[in-house]
Amino acid sequence: MSRSLSDRQLRAGFGIVIGGLVLLAVAFYSLQNRGVLPGGQISAIKLAWLGCAILFWYLLPGLLLMDGRMPRAARRACIILLVSMLLRGIVELFMMYVTGNWHPWMGISHDVVMLVLMLAVVIPLFRESDRLYAGYLAVATAMFIPETGFAWYMLEHATDPGTTVYFVSGDPRHGEIMIVTAVCVISLIVYLVFFSGHWLYGQTKR
Repeated sequence: MSRSLSDRQLRAGFGIVIGGLVLLAVAFYSLQNRGVLPGGQISAIKLAWLGCAILFWYLLPGLLLMDGRMPRAARRACIILLVSMLLRGIVELFMMYVTGNWHPWMGISHDVVMLVLMLAVVIPLFRESDRLYAGYLAVATAMFIPETGFAWYMLEHATDPGTTVYFVSGDPRHGEIMIVTAVCVISLIVYLVFFSGHWLYGQTKR
């Protein structure tokens, strides 16, 4: 993506992304928990984690690639993250909602591969790139660790033979994993406020 947006356009794009994501999350929550979509019910906190994953792995990379201030090395890492996640998203959605043969181990395998790959390209950024962008990419990379744990938990504790389950519900028996998820979500929201403030308002104007 070679086009560079102005500061005002980036701020507007960020606002549209956040607003659109919230609206889509509300619609998805309603459809999923009414049984319109396959995969079982999803708890509100798991929906929040899903929203964070979409934001940090898809939407923010897309916006960041339109920022002309982003150093070349950080841009390459961002492209790797976005392209890999887009390919995963296409395959995963097709398997979940068309063929119905998606399995949590597929997500776990991709999470582990992405963690190793992104660590290899992100760690050098702290020596040669703007630390604001490197920090975001490090956070996005670190998210693969809890995502792997969440997928494993769902596989072990939230699925039953013969049923199609893609999400963890709000059943009280999942209370402990909900607490862990809430801590992750709150941490990401706090970081997002810090990052967006410095990215959109704190850097030197072009």
